[in-house]
Amino acid sequence: MAVPLDVIVTYPTSGTVEYPVVVMFNGFQAKASWYRGIVDHVSSWGYTVIQYTNTGLFPIVVDRVELTYLEPLLTWLKGQSGDTRSPLYGRADVSRLGTMGHSRGGKLAALQCAGRSNVSGCVLFDPVDGSPMTPESADYPSATKALSAAGRAAGLVGAAITGSCNPVGQNYPKFWGALAPGSWQMVINQAGHMQFARTGNPFLDWSLDQLCGRGTMMSSDVITYSAAFTVSWFEGIFRPTTSQTGIANFKTWASSQVAAKTITFDVKAAQPAQ
Repeated sequence: MAVPLDVIVTYPTSGTVEYPVVVMFNGFQAKASWYRGIVDHVSSWGYTVIQYTNTGLFPIVVDRVELTYLEPLLTWLKGQSGDTRSPLYGRADVSRLGTMGHSRGGKLAALQCAGRSNVSGCVLFDPVDGSPMTPESADYPSATKALSAAGRAAGLVGAAITGSCNPVGQNYPKFWGALAPGSWQMVINQAGHMQFARTGNPFLDWSLDQLCGRGTMMSSDVITYSAAFTVSWFEGIFRPTTSQTGIANFKTWASSQVAAKTITFDVKAAQPAQ
């Protein structure tokens, strides 16, 4: 059965090469357009970002079903990139693939990264592995178990302000415990769960922040910090020989923010041999 999706593809306006593809997964019931701040910045560094929004609020699409959306999306994007009549012609190299996502979308991005050998890496924005309404089951598999079993490293951004939307026990520390050595973790000390997304409607933004909790950092700064982290992580994966200076600059900046007590930043070390 065909599933109608609203698809957005964001790609650099200059250059003639096929860019690595990053698939961005929304939070629960969120819209792709809410993540423009992160997506536009990542794309500007030479990535084609594909997003989608499920049309309508109901019925709720379970994780097991939504995980199947990726393959036809990539098939469509590959076809568009190979079609001289398409505005996406020559813009997407689906053989170089990453995922990223926020909240439940972070879980979906992690499950795709853990379950597909063609996903080179992922970035997770305050991911949530489950809730009382969606306990672990065949319809709602655990992303942290999948990551641990696959031995995958990832970039992880956490919001230190917790609440009903990112409950303790299901939020970023659970993912950090499951990730392989070499993973990065940045925790933004005064970020709330929905500050990674802005809807364009100030009242809706306020309502979501009231629902999920809000820190004192401006949401625009939460988005800027997260976008810079994302670019640095993906550059190390897709352009390792040309990105070392940029990554070093990012880590220098991160160290300054740690000193200012704005964030914490960690690189996961290997466990000592027993």
